[in-house]
Amino acid sequence: MKKPLDLAGPTVPEDFVDDGLSGVPDILFNINFRPAGRVHDYEYHLIRSVIRRIRQLKERRKIASQHNRQDLKCRIRSCRIAAKRRRKHADANFKENLRRCAVNAAIPYTRIRAFLIRRLYWRGVRILGRWAVRGPGHEGN
Repeated sequence: MKKPLDLAGPTVPEDFVDDGLSGVPDILFNINFRPAGRVHDYEYHLIRSVIRRIRQLKERRKIASQHNRQDLKCRIRSCRIAAKRRRKHADANFKENLRRCAVNAAIPYTRIRAFLIRRLYWRGVRILGRWAVRGPGHEGN
């Protein structure tokens, strides 16, 4: 029996609803990437609160006076920088967690396949993650 993985990133609550890393073909290759995807989904869920804050500030900026608009513009910029940093950090944790899941694979040739899959999948997440963060998330959260 394998020991549980020590994953990078925050601890995911038990009641958190994720998409189950539906894009990874782990069943075909006998590799379980789902724990890494669960942590990554939770980190994106946390980033969505910053995105909501940006949207609120933009709404306030529409009706604000000229002096307050400049202040709100600076706040929006700092929130965008924070969201970008958090997303980059979440993707770095995801890459490390994918590596840990791949190393945990028992069969040597499976590790090679896991290496290729995790590289391709991580690049796809890094490119398309911008839209995932801006999305509504799952209804359960």
